[in-house]
Amino acid sequence: MTITIAAMPAYNESHSIADVIQGCKKYVDRVVVVDDGSTDNTVDIAESLGAYVVRHEVNQGYGAALRHCFEAARNLGASSMVIIDSDGQHDPSEIPKLLEPLRDGFDLVIGSRFVNGNGKILIQARDHKLKFTEVEIHCRYDLEDCSSEHPFIHGPRVLFRLLKDMEYRRPLYYFAVPGMIMASAGVLMGLKFLQDYILGGYLRFGPTLLMVMLTIIGAFMIFTGIILHAISRMMFINEQIRRQ
Repeated sequence: MTITIAAMPAYNESHSIADVIQGCKKYVDRVVVVDDGSTDNTVDIAESLGAYVVRHEVNQGYGAALRHCFEAARNLGASSMVIIDSDGQHDPSEIPKLLEPLRDGFDLVIGSRFVNGNGKILIQARDHKLKFTEVEIHCRYDLEDCSSEHPFIHGPRVLFRLLKDMEYRRPLYYFAVPGMIMASAGVLMGLKFLQDYILGGYLRFGPTLLMVMLTIIGAFMIFTGIILHAISRMMFINEQIRRQ
């Protein structure tokens, strides 16, 4: 028997969570609400509508709430799970659009504006060799009490997180390889300038400065990539040991 659930982190969403839960119940078997320390009656509303509620005594942040969504899905024996915001930004009627690729063999489906902070999810999915795709969905930003950020604010933050994850997960690609290209270009320019100088030419300030900068910056990026790669490997090994 396959069980599909809709899970939503919630923090003081009493104004909207009832409509979201009722909308989700049309398309899934169970609804999970992870209450992140709400001080209003979010929990009471969710429980009255039959949702499976996980409570945080204090606010732990979106990441912790999302992690407990996955734990709840495992506890309920779910075969598939949809993450949806509890503030009404996302239309529950689009849940079937997200579930359809799962039936076609994908492990993970990302709504283009569906999960806040999905940069880390995508990176982890790639690292674990998961097959994922993206589905276009709609998102409302006209809600008065909306707790999520506008895309013009949220977008740069997601990009920054992606860049930080690239820095720690693939430093050789993003530092060492470009550094080798820059350093090689600088060395080749230096050899050409040396040849011209030996043959009676003279060194021009601009090209010479460019050669020096390419060589120095390239070498710095190479060493940075190597060091970050070593650090990331140590972090990965420590994480594996901790999980064991």
